[in-house]
Amino acid sequence: MQGIQPRSLSNEELITHCEIYIDLATDNIPMPKGIPLNYQEELLKRFMQADVQQALPYPQEGQLDLFK
Repeated sequence: MQGIQPRSLSNEELITHCEIYIDLATDNIPMPKGIPLNYQEELLKRFMQADVQQALPYPQEGQLDLFK
């Protein structure tokens, strides 16, 4: 995974790779815990560019209403 640049990944691929880093760090594989800094920076950049007005409204399908 070292040759992969986070800026070249789609949003879904970026999330998948971040999940892999988290899974590896929790599976007792000798590697630094957490997501590498360049992945964190890319996630933050994309999050800041996201149009929250276009986000899916809540509740989403299958989501329970917790405040009834």
